Amino acid sequence: DEDQADGGAFGLTEQTITLWLQGLFIFSLVWSLGSALPLDHRVRFDAVLRGLLSGQNPLYTRPESVKLTKNNSLPERLTVYDFMFERKATGSWVEWSSKLSVPELGRDDRPEDMIVPTAETIRISYFLDIYLSHRIPMLIVGQTGTGKSVLVNRHLVTLPKEVYIPNTLNFSARTSANLTQDIIMSRLDRRRRGVFGPPPGKQCIVFVDDLNMPAKEVYGAQPPIELLRMWIDHGHW
Repeated sequence: DEDQADGGAFGLTEQTITLWLQGLFIFSLVWSLGSALPLDHRVRFDAVLRGLLSGQNPLYTRPESVKLTKNNSLPERLTVYDFMFERKATGSWVEWSSKLSVPELGRDDRPEDMIVPTAETIRISYFLDIYLSHRIPMLIVGQTGTGKSVLVNRHLVTLPKEVYIPNTLNFSARTSANLTQDIIMSRLDRRRRGVFGPPPGKQCIVFVDDLNMPAKEVYGAQPPIELLRMWIDHGHW
């Protein structure tokens, strides 16, 4: 985490830690409950959340123990989705767009693989880093042709090869559960009878593209997705 690079929570006052936790809770609330909402509903979520935080909702009053400072409060401009919480000093909200930088283009880069940084790509890259470091599965949803696959593949390429082993599955209508299992296990080593895993000291990252594509069975199930569900739920199959 970025706070580790800054020396972590050591030496911080109790007040600063409280302000950080409040800001991080609000940030987590936006990108958990509010992350999957369509654009028109995000506007309503923004209004409701701001009303709760400001204590202006008569049905759900703000607890007296919650005291947000000016820097700790969400800016009034834009929406709650346009800001990230930075753990610096007593904490502050900054726009995702402030993290934009000029992309570095190599001589061999193909135009179709280039990504023009936007606030959205900064957000996705930020959460990819966080989720990968904590080994938490992440689902990216959006319209076809919006660059989701290119962005994820670009991110996987930048990961240190001595730590991560990327494995990409491109789902189609003909993808079966057996094929899915074979592709995943093809990048794993046999540790002992019936047990497979990445080499010691490494992590295998499975990127599933076009997750919705496998054909449905008679009763609506999609076996490749059910296999992934069992793996995520139990950590093995």
